[in-house]
Amino acid sequence: MKRSLKIALIVIASVVIAVMLALSIFYAYLLYFNSHPKSTYDVSEKQDDGNITVMNFNVRCLTPEDLGEKSWFKRADRIIKQISDVQPDILCFQEVTPNHENYFKNALKGYQKVIKYRQSGPFGEATPVYFNENKFELLDQDNFWLSETPWKKSKGWGAANYRICSLAKLKEKATDKVFAVFNTHLDHKSEKARINGIQLVLDKIKEYGDMPAMLLGDMNSFPDSETYKKATASFEDSRVIAKDGDKENRSTWQKYGKVEEGMAIDYCFVSPGDFDVNYYHVLAEQVDGGFASDHYALVIKLNLK
Repeated sequence: MKRSLKIALIVIASVVIAVMLALSIFYAYLLYFNSHPKSTYDVSEKQDDGNITVMNFNVRCLTPEDLGEKSWFKRADRIIKQISDVQPDILCFQEVTPNHENYFKNALKGYQKVIKYRQSGPFGEATPVYFNENKFELLDQDNFWLSETPWKKSKGWGAANYRICSLAKLKEKATDKVFAVFNTHLDHKSEKARINGIQLVLDKIKEYGDMPAMLLGDMNSFPDSETYKKATASFEDSRVIAKDGDKENRSTWQKYGKVEEGMAIDYCFVSPGDFDVNYYHVLAEQVDGGFASDHYALVIKLNLK
């Protein structure tokens, strides 16, 4: 073997070993980090204020693109601090990976959850529903893919990614009132997938009859889109009918502060006539000098009629 080839092979082997070592160190630290959250929140200690407080939050998937202040190691604590400030009874997340879930398992107490990953692996994403187990009883749960074959892992209508919806049928223990919470994340590329995806979710909601329902999520759609029009033909936008809070169309996607106003793509829709929506607010603030995600969270306070 020529000397130059030997040197090249040694260099390649050294690079491979260095990369594998770096990845091992990263994942070891990630496991430690996720099991030792800086901040925690226990919803069981919350004092009842007479409202059901709902929070919708796209927490941003884990990606090598996010470095420095955008990294999970900076953002995780900010997310928990915002949750602690809001004290939500129902939490709908988008872009949750197993790493997020492991962190939330240690940082959030008093919640039960419904979760299903749209695909397997460390970067699989979910749209879980977390709820205050002291306040609600889980009566039923389900998860389905947004496609022509929703009962199995599948893509539909030209979607760039697998898309899923998770739902929780809950009973409010204080009143015995029953309602359902649907949480989804529509495709970011295919408009056809968004339109058909929201229709599929609406059809699934109809299967529950006249039960009150909330539909939350990152819809990747503006208020003038066909997807939004389809949703609001059957449901009401909580921002529009809220008695107090933000009435203007504020951005919910901000790409770490790079996007101006008018980029609302995250929503909380409610079935008509079933809820008193008392308050709607977009958490358009930084936390500890940085952003918790590339989306702002929504806060809605409501009651079942």
